[in-house]
Amino acid sequence: MTHHACGRHDDRTRRTGELPSRRRRERISIGRLTGSVIHFSVEASMFLIVLAIALIIAAGVIAFKLAVFALPFWVAMSVFQYMHGTDTGIFLPGLAAFGGAVASVVFVIAVLAFASNPFFRLVALGLFAIPATIAGYALIYGIAKNAIDSSIALNILGGIGGIIIGGSAMAHLNALGVAFFSRI
Repeated sequence: MTHHACGRHDDRTRRTGELPSRRRRERISIGRLTGSVIHFSVEASMFLIVLAIALIIAAGVIAFKLAVFALPFWVAMSVFQYMHGTDTGIFLPGLAAFGGAVASVVFVIAVLAFASNPFFRLVALGLFAIPATIAGYALIYGIAKNAIDSSIALNILGGIGGIIIGGSAMAHLNALGVAFFSRI
């Protein structure tokens, strides 16, 4: 509120609830706690937006790179849980989980190397792509649910992201199989 020379408050300021321009500038330029609302500077807000975009891009890149390992991880986790449920301790289930993960990778690469039928190659790649697709769906859904309220839009976006990440896993694994057996 502005003060007049005689000490009265300006009625216009009281009616509209506006702050004087000097105070408004202070509130915009300084990050501080006012009541229960934290006011940030414009620069800090832009930094947080750019940081959020960079982290989303980083999560996407990591998802594309690690999509190939979704099936071995799921196999290892399932073997570990099964073995640990039989009260065999920690070391033996860990060893069995590692063996299961390696066996799944070796199986798919062997099918890619020795199968001349494209259908069998596609089935082997699809075996790897299904867990990657589910993991990609969950990742995209989890990131986008903070920005999108519509569940239909979330499911469509998550499905598209899952298909793209599953396709990426198929492409990476096919390239890995071709590169591995071209050296032999």
